[in-house]
Amino acid sequence: MRIKQIIKVLTTDLFSVLSQKYNVDYKVKKLPGETIFKVLLYSMFSEKNYTLKKLQENFNDETFQKKYLNNEEVTTIDKTSFHYRLNNIPANYFKEIFEKTLQRFKNIPLLKKEKQYDIFKFDSTIVALSSKLLYKTGFKFGGKNCKTKKIKYTLGLSEFPEIVKLHSKYNKNENKALEEAILSRSIPKEKIILFDRGINSRETMDKISENNYFITRLNKSYKVDPISAQNLTEETDTLKLTKVIKGKLYKSNGEKTKTEYRIIHGKSKIENWDKKKETKLKVKKTRKKHKNKTKEEIKYEMLEEETIFVTNI
Repeated sequence: MRIKQIIKVLTTDLFSVLSQKYNVDYKVKKLPGETIFKVLLYSMFSEKNYTLKKLQENFNDETFQKKYLNNEEVTTIDKTSFHYRLNNIPANYFKEIFEKTLQRFKNIPLLKKEKQYDIFKFDSTIVALSSKLLYKTGFKFGGKNCKTKKIKYTLGLSEFPEIVKLHSKYNKNENKALEEAILSRSIPKEKIILFDRGINSRETMDKISENNYFITRLNKSYKVDPISAQNLTEETDTLKLTKVIKGKLYKSNGEKTKTEYRIIHGKSKIENWDKKKETKLKVKKTRKKHKNKTKEEIKYEMLEEETIFVTNI
């Protein structure tokens, strides 16, 4: 999708209503909230790293002003103006633009594609920034001499990003961050929730199972009370599936889960060996436990290593 298509959906009436609601444009002439948002959006699409200087350059660009702001005469702004405006616009102004735009996009027929499955993906990432930028929030992680502070984002993505959670305090337990994001909103039952091994809590899996189907990765050390088991011969593009076990998983306290799960084992296909795996192999070769192994031995172990999935489907 191109920025021009997005901006067409962002009608002037939307900005006008929200500007009044949050008092964004009081005594402002050159950089109203609508313009600030469009410059930010344009910069996100055109730059890998966008700074105040880049925002200034993009705004001052004649093509941008005529094409996206419909300005007949080009005006110029310095980066200090962007710093001031971004410091004084309430975050909820941008949040509500996002939420209302999301609803409009969902109703555009051209964006609705037929799918075999309806997927809702969740993931978390940590972003490091200068302590000067995050002096009021964020957490330090990485030793006493760490000069950066970090914030953690958890994102829920369907056709569009729909759930965003910001975590400014460090928590070793990834279960909590993902659990909070997944359970924060009612997700339609027809959507299959996907997430990586961030959640290993059996209690959380049971909570999700009450209303939704999900698929995730499982650690090798899992314990299960098997009801049935069978060997598999099916293959995907990247994996050879070897077996499936059906049963209840054991929790850390020795109790069993309420839900019966399917645990599916698979191994990587030799023909799926790519640059990513080659890089991973080189990293493994530097570790102590692989010091005396040849490259081929490590590669064989990686191909034989199992990928394990768990699902309530």
